[in-house]
Amino acid sequence: MPYINDILSIYNGILLLPFMNYPDILAFMRCSKECYHIYLEYTGPLSFYGLLLPTSKGIWADIFYQRYESLEESLQQNMDIVIGIPSLHGRTPDQLFAQYHHLTLLEIAYMLRDPVSIALLKRYNRTTIHKISPLWTQYGYKATALLIAYSERDIDRKLDSEKEYNLFTYLNQYAC
Repeated sequence: MPYINDILSIYNGILLLPFMNYPDILAFMRCSKECYHIYLEYTGPLSFYGLLLPTSKGIWADIFYQRYESLEESLQQNMDIVIGIPSLHGRTPDQLFAQYHHLTLLEIAYMLRDPVSIALLKRYNRTTIHKISPLWTQYGYKATALLIAYSERDIDRKLDSEKEYNLFTYLNQYAC
């Protein structure tokens, strides 16, 4: 640990932090106060599975920077739900979930390995579904592709099991 702190202290982390995946930085911050303070002083770019982190305030910044109170307020106001045009299958409009680089909030929470965000999102019935129509659901595959590229098979399996659970629950509500 002292060696990593020495590397991080050179130019306030610029030699290491741009090359680390953001979930690893979050875990790293919890290791020592020195790492935490270096991270707070760092102003350079950070990567989330190769994607840039949001810089503006809002629901996306809330989930990435673990601002749980603000995230919960946004979920209460359904700021991540968009009602689409009525589908061809019926008069009911499609329910779309807002996305950040084709990732829903729950997918991001899993990829961040953030159990608090996952619990919060599940409490407000958020899923990994991207679009719900009267007769079908649509999932995205960007999270799966990124997780496989970064050798994160455990998280990929969790997301797959989440999809199976969501689909079963969604279809079960129409069972006689």
